[in-house]
Amino acid sequence: MFKHLLKLIWNRKRSHALIIAEITLSFLVIFGIGALAVYNWTLYQKPLGFNYENGLQIIIRNGGDWTETDGQRLEQAVLALNDMQEVDSAFAMLFGPFRGWRSTSNFEYNGITVDGSQNRISDGGHQALGLELLEGRWTGPEDIGLNWDTVVINRQMAEALFPNESALGKNIRPPEQDNPDYRDYRVVGVFEDFRQQGEFSEQGNYVMRRLAVEGHEQRAFSIMVYSQSASSQQLQQELIDTLQTIAPNWTVRIDSLEAMRADRIDNVTTPMSIMSLIAGFLIIMVGFGLFGVLWQSVTRRTGELGLRRAMGAHRGRIYRQIVAEMALTASIGLAIGIFIAIQLPILGTFPMINWTAAIGGMLISSAIILSLCILCSLYPGWLASRKSPAEALHYE
Repeated sequence: MFKHLLKLIWNRKRSHALIIAEITLSFLVIFGIGALAVYNWTLYQKPLGFNYENGLQIIIRNGGDWTETDGQRLEQAVLALNDMQEVDSAFAMLFGPFRGWRSTSNFEYNGITVDGSQNRISDGGHQALGLELLEGRWTGPEDIGLNWDTVVINRQMAEALFPNESALGKNIRPPEQDNPDYRDYRVVGVFEDFRQQGEFSEQGNYVMRRLAVEGHEQRAFSIMVYSQSASSQQLQQELIDTLQTIAPNWTVRIDSLEAMRADRIDNVTTPMSIMSLIAGFLIIMVGFGLFGVLWQSVTRRTGELGLRRAMGAHRGRIYRQIVAEMALTASIGLAIGIFIAIQLPILGTFPMINWTAAIGGMLISSAIILSLCILCSLYPGWLASRKSPAEALHYE
C-alpha cells in the first residue's frame, strides 16, 4: 500500500510538488512561532527571583553629570523616604527591575572567564527585594574601608566560576584591572538566580555590588520603595514632594513594579499574538488551497476511481486511499521542513531556538499541518468513495 501510494504521488509529481512546497513553507512559519512560544513559556515557568508586589520604582535624573551634591541628596532622600510612616523600605539601586538597563562585563577566576551583568544596590535592598541568600552574607557597612570591593554573585555565576569549590572569599577580576584605581571583587555571598528584566528574560551571570550612599560618589538611577499603599496616588505624590524638596534639580518619575512587569509581558505576548493571528490566516488559506486541489484531483481521477470500483474495490478502501495519499504527501513536506528547521539549533543561528524550543516547535507545527491535511482530505475522500463504475464509463 505504501509503495503504491508513493508511485501515485510520483506519477503526479508536478501537482504534488506544489502541495509539498506549500506544506513545507507553512510548516516553517508555524514552527518559528511555535518554537518562540515554547521558548517563552519555558522562561515564564522559571522563578523570577525577587518580589515586585507593592513595589515602586522612582527614576531620578539630574540633567547632567553626577556630582557630590547629588550624592548627598541621594543619601538624604533614602533616609527621608525610610522615615515615612507608610514606607516599609526604601533603597537606592543603579539599575532597577524591568527597566531594561544593565551593565555587562567579563569576569575571570583561575583561568575561567564568563560574561555577567553587574549592578549596585544600597544596604537593605537585597532583603526588600526578597533575594534568597544561599551562602555567606550580603554586603553592608562593614565593608567600608576595605582594599577590595565586596560583591555577592548569583548561583549560576558561582557554578560557572567555581565548579569545584566554594565561591566565598575568592577574588574575581573585573575588566578594570588596567585602571590605576583597580580593585578586586571579593565574593562574600551567593544568592539565588535573579531575573531582573522579567519572566521572559534569560537568567545570566550576575554580580551585585554595594552602592555606598554615604560616600556621595556612586550614582543611582533608581530609588526603590516598598509599601502596602504602593498603589495610593496620595503616597506617590508625597514621595515626589519629598524628593523635590530634597533635590529640586532632579526630575523624578514613579512607576509601579507590577505595572512595569505587565508592560514587559505585553511587549512579548502582543507580537506573539499578532504572529499567531497571521499564522491562523495562513493555515486557513492553506486549508482552502488543499481542499480545492484535492477536490479537483478527485474530479480528474473519476475514470481511475470508477475503474477501481468496477474491479471490486470497497468504498472504504477508496476513502482510506485518498486520506492516506494526502497524509503521505503532507509527511514528505513535513520531513523537508523538519530537515530545514533542525539546522537552527545545530548551527546556533538564533540563540532562543534551542533544542527544547526547536523540538516543541516541530511537534506543534507537525501536529497542526498533519491534522489540517487530513481534515481537508476527508470530504474529497468521501466524494471519491461515491464514484460509481457508470461514472467512469461516461467520463470523457
